[in-house]
Amino acid sequence: MTTLRRPTAQARRDYRAQLGPDADWGRPTKQTARAIWAVLKDDLPIQLDDLLPKRGQGPGLAGDEYDAAVLVAQQSLAVALDVAVVTDGLGGQLSFNRMLAALAERWSLTFADCRQRGIRSLYDLKESTVRQIWREMVLVGLRVDTLWAVVAGPWSRASLNPLYHLSRIPQALGARRHGKRRDPRPVRMGWSVEVRDSEIRRRFEAVLDADPYYRRPIEHRLYLASEPDHHARRIRQEWCEESPSNVVEVGEHSELVLQALEGARLRFNVETFRADFEAAEAAGDKDFVKTLRHIYDQTTGLMLEADDPTQPAYRTIRSRFFKAINRRYNALDFWPEHVSSEYRSRWFSFDGAPMVGQDISSSQTQILSVFLGLEDLEALATSTTPKFKVWLARECWALHEKEGDLLADGYTGPDDPRLVSFMKEHWMRRMYGGRLSEIIYDLRRGPDTYGPGWCYTEQLSGAMGRAKRFLRSLPSWHRDVERFLEACQYLGRQAAPRGGLVLTDPFDSARVKWNPAQWTTHQVQCAPRVKVDIGVHGHHRKVSGERTWRFTRAPVGTVHPGELANMTAPCLIHMLDAAFSSFVILTLRAWGVQNIVAIHDDWSVSSAYLKPPPYKGAETVPGASALGLAIDIAGEPWMKSLAPVYDRLADALRDTPHEGLFAEIRAKWVARAKAGGWPRFTAG
Repeated sequence: MTTLRRPTAQARRDYRAQLGPDADWGRPTKQTARAIWAVLKDDLPIQLDDLLPKRGQGPGLAGDEYDAAVLVAQQSLAVALDVAVVTDGLGGQLSFNRMLAALAERWSLTFADCRQRGIRSLYDLKESTVRQIWREMVLVGLRVDTLWAVVAGPWSRASLNPLYHLSRIPQALGARRHGKRRDPRPVRMGWSVEVRDSEIRRRFEAVLDADPYYRRPIEHRLYLASEPDHHARRIRQEWCEESPSNVVEVGEHSELVLQALEGARLRFNVETFRADFEAAEAAGDKDFVKTLRHIYDQTTGLMLEADDPTQPAYRTIRSRFFKAINRRYNALDFWPEHVSSEYRSRWFSFDGAPMVGQDISSSQTQILSVFLGLEDLEALATSTTPKFKVWLARECWALHEKEGDLLADGYTGPDDPRLVSFMKEHWMRRMYGGRLSEIIYDLRRGPDTYGPGWCYTEQLSGAMGRAKRFLRSLPSWHRDVERFLEACQYLGRQAAPRGGLVLTDPFDSARVKWNPAQWTTHQVQCAPRVKVDIGVHGHHRKVSGERTWRFTRAPVGTVHPGELANMTAPCLIHMLDAAFSSFVILTLRAWGVQNIVAIHDDWSVSSAYLKPPPYKGAETVPGASALGLAIDIAGEPWMKSLAPVYDRLADALRDTPHEGLFAEIRAKWVARAKAGGWPRFTAG
């Protein structure tokens, strides 16, 4: 390990002179930093001097330099503790990397340059870059090691921290994968955070929320319509050692869809939301409270609007959107997609008019059946009597009654809601190429939702055998779906050595390249007791006959064949349903619909009357009818757009064992298109 020399006082001054004012860097103001210190100082396990730069053998700080060091110490403490508090609502885990990144975002020139390029995590940086960032933390005088001792030390693990409590997250045995084998060693992970319902915590968050410059690291925050436009859309991509992968190119037509989604304005019924939150908190619903506490805090003291004093008060909100690697559209800010369906109509509306929506049932199955030309599967997937998931549950129950040992005891019959949910989730995940062993294991952990699952009289292999027995009992279209999944696996593994899989987005003809990096974790020793995790290209392999794992470096840009193989099928299906959603959205927009909420295969508009093109002789129709018409109309342009997808896949599989698959599927598509057999997806 290279030991960094303690910087001179002049080096500190020179570096600080390059840093901009607090407002430009989003640091807490002096008033905020002092207020946070005043709130916490009596409970902290340290003194202010413990956060000041180490003096070494030289003279101590004095005058303006001392005041500046005190300000940085108090600001950094506020930022570091806020990372932990916010982590509780993010559903993730607190780590040293997360805290250091929050500090670097506000005091590191090097990390600022990285963020300009789109890199948001220390994990994505080169080792040399991480060392430089650490050097800059030292130059600015941050006592990062002391801050971490406060944030995750004994004070926070015991019942002494008034803000939150920490507990270790142990990684399950065998959870870390190395190719097809698993490392049997348990790995100690980060920390789980549980905030305390204390007056000090509420004061801490209130002070930070009121800061005009500091932006708390909260995902899906409330974005008020009255706020100015935020920064321009950035390119979505992944990074490893500062090398980009899975770059999302957005075509001209997709940009129009993003603008249409960002043009929506929703009334967020704040009073109703707060009443529901308080009821959930009183009932002890921890997951609900943890997920939405930051929205509750953000609405505390928020000035509200009300058209009618008898109706709940509201604020109008908006959201930014992005296109993900699977080509789907997602909201960056708090939006109906972040809320369970039972609350959407209660909390959101369009200018006082209720939201009305339609979603495609078994949407991925409907999309895939049309894409693969499987008419029998399409008929089942588009059926409403019964729905496809109900049909699956009835087929499974019939086989269970015939053979007697398919399902574990506990289901009441073919219409048991848990069996229906079990079949729906099992089929969907298998259709995405999920491993049966993982599907069985995951669903078995949710007995309240999915029931007891497959008969588990033996080990896992027994349950897998029963799952395969059921799948083999399905009609011939199941074998066609399996052929598709096998072809996707083969395609991903063959494309990895060539730098990734390149396709064409059927909606906007943008280039789609999937090339996930092959990486593993490496620790950078920045100081005697400080290690920063980064990702590096390479992999670990178990040494034959030994209990050790050997790291093998890989060239920058190496693609992970297993990950690409696993992501090909689900990303391809999502790309197809995102294209269909795009046609629906632009059709509604062309009719003058300004407020559109789209959650993948679920669309909502105002219930007010709209005026689309002539519809059954009516000049205006209810919003729900207009939405249904847009879904019907979208089937034709969507199906016509599939040609480049078939062509790309056929080219990629030429001279392979799967060569004939997409040629056969494309021939079905051509014949159907010539006959004008445009799909009509079932929505409700």
